Amino acid sequence: RTAHRLMQYGINSTVYEASDRVGGRMYSDSSFFSDNRVVEYGGEFISTEHNAVRNLAHQLNLQLEDANKLSLGDEETYLIEDTLYSEKQLMDVWVNDLYDVMKRAQQDAPWQPQYNTAHTAKHLEYDNKDAIQWMDELGYPSTDWVHKLLLADLVAEYGITEGNSALNLIYLLGWNTRNSGGLPLAGTDERLHVVGGNDLIPKRMAEQLPAGAIEYGKQLEAITGNYGGPFTLNFTDGSSVGCEVLVLALPHNKVKEINIADDIYLGFSPQKRQGFESFD
Repeated sequence: RTAHRLMQYGINSTVYEASDRVGGRMYSDSSFFSDNRVVEYGGEFISTEHNAVRNLAHQLNLQLEDANKLSLGDEETYLIEDTLYSEKQLMDVWVNDLYDVMKRAQQDAPWQPQYNTAHTAKHLEYDNKDAIQWMDELGYPSTDWVHKLLLADLVAEYGITEGNSALNLIYLLGWNTRNSGGLPLAGTDERLHVVGGNDLIPKRMAEQLPAGAIEYGKQLEAITGNYGGPFTLNFTDGSSVGCEVLVLALPHNKVKEINIADDIYLGFSPQKRQGFESFD
């Protein structure tokens, strides 16, 4: 998206992509089922309030379908270890306990915390507490169906089980009202999907870039140079390239794997370095 936006301003750039495809966690597959229905291995839904990506899909001439709207009288059910639980059962738990807990936590640690000064002691407390541990403390041990449902919710949203913070769970559920029954579980309605697969968004952007703007199979191994540039990028295939301006469009845990020259790394703020170093 960075390269696509720069192109719109008449600025050329080169994308060095470690994989053999674009998209990252947006990865759609229509070959799994015989009827060619799309399976999303990554991000699955777009919520109605996600205006930026909805506008982008429109600009790319992609169609969105309402894939998660229930018909009148329908309700969600939750299959957990061969037992079906109803919305009413979740509503009872939500009204009698979870709503007050989540709303109070969300008010104590309001959105949007930032890594520098825009956070409180409560932000730190919840961010440093594992969500599984917090559910245990709330009276929902690992054997409880509510614990398992919320854990599945966390995995669906964040992609991992271990290492999810209590703050992640709070920001999923803290926005719902008392009468919502805790729904939607993801904190948003998650109703929309790109017809043909969500990875058409990065694919369509890639198609609009100039020929040769993306080099595939370029896994970044090391960065040398000065903090303000120029930089030399070294890849695992033994090649290297120089650049004046560098954008690291990578997750924190991937930055951790790159050998970054001290002069560049020490130019990052202490808070940003702490974020990188928190991944073991």
